Amino acid sequence: MNQVYDPTFVNCMVMKSTGHSIFLFTSVYASPQASKRRFLWNQLVRLNPGNTVPWLLRGDFNVILKPDEGTGCSHRHTNGSHLFTDFLSSMGLWDISFRGPTFTWSRGNLHQRLDRCVANARWKYSFMSAHVTLLDGLGLNHRPLLVSLHEEFNHHINRSFRFINAWQSHPNFNDFLKGV
Repeated sequence: MNQVYDPTFVNCMVMKSTGHSIFLFTSVYASPQASKRRFLWNQLVRLNPGNTVPWLLRGDFNVILKPDEGTGCSHRHTNGSHLFTDFLSSMGLWDISFRGPTFTWSRGNLHQRLDRCVANARWKYSFMSAHVTLLDGLGLNHRPLLVSLHEEFNHHINRSFRFINAWQSHPNFNDFLKGV
């Protein structure tokens, strides 16, 4: 792993308790100033493991990708979106699907998606059911991002359990109940 130091990101290797590495993780805080973000993109290029190692980047990238990722009267964060798009494309990084509200940041009548998770193809292949959930901001202007590596099985489905007597006549019914 390349050693790159910068106050706008933290880079680490996520490992299992057995000591085996799982993926490279980079937490990012990009400056609101486009020139400083350009410097950050250049620093992150130096970290790029290509597709040899799964890589996830999460954080406040302080820029939107598309006009529909923001509402309100300011276009302050649209400056440099083409640079961010070029950065993601050149690095082979894709957005991870997310659940929850459309916007991750708000101030007054401004709402934008400044926070996101992006990953390389190796990470997406390794964690195909991973998703991001936008949590409640609890009074902050940014919503925290929760990355779930595996699809959660919902045990609390709001529907009634129905028992059909005919199930009892199935030859494997008793074995099925013992296994539950």
